[in-house]
Amino acid sequence: MTKSKRLTKQDVENALRNVLDLDGSDTHDTFDLFLSWPIEDPTLEVIRTECLAVCLADLRPQRGKDLGEESEQWIRRKLNELQSR
Repeated sequence: MTKSKRLTKQDVENALRNVLDLDGSDTHDTFDLFLSWPIEDPTLEVIRTECLAVCLADLRPQRGKDLGEESEQWIRRKLNELQSR
């Protein structure tokens, strides 16, 4: 059984900012780690599994990016929803 992580809402927001290149880093390591492990908080775990599904289904990444435009917009909406909670 995979051990779940104790990520916070802020950790998830940081991961989403990371993949959207809003955090000033040159890599998406934070987002990749976010996708890798289940999260103890059920609400945040739903966001993680939805992000994982969106990324796995993304067949049209933009040139020089890891995500296609629709996936990027979806993650941006999810970040906005999370920030408004």
